[in-house]
Amino acid sequence: MPNEIYGSGRVPKTSDTRRMLLVKELQATNLGGGGGGGGGSTPIGNPGTFQAGIVALGNGVSSGTVTGLALPGTPFSYQLNIKSPVNGLTLESNVVSGTETSDGFSYVLSGTTDSTLYVLAWTAAF
Repeated sequence: MPNEIYGSGRVPKTSDTRRMLLVKELQATNLGGGGGGGGGSTPIGNPGTFQAGIVALGNGVSSGTVTGLALPGTPFSYQLNIKSPVNGLTLESNVVSGTETSDGFSYVLSGTTDSTLYVLAWTAAF
């Protein structure tokens, strides 16, 4: 039987093994275990659930707040990315710690946008 890498080891390639390892990885990720996680947090809804969206940024933006998301609960984490225009600045974005709610979050950019063509893409993980 051929072997394929799933998760952190080499196991026989079967669909049952894949499902079992995927469930264990989701449980470890969403319950704060593994990878130095925070420990003990309980996921909302189904483990491994995500919701995402985009927000257009104006010219001269270096920070802001996204609200009105009406998520099913406070996410375990938010992942942010900035989509830049062609030949635009390379900006990084971070969630301001302690601002995460089911309604939204505050963010800060590593610089200031120089046009209205920048987009903030967010993903909420439960």
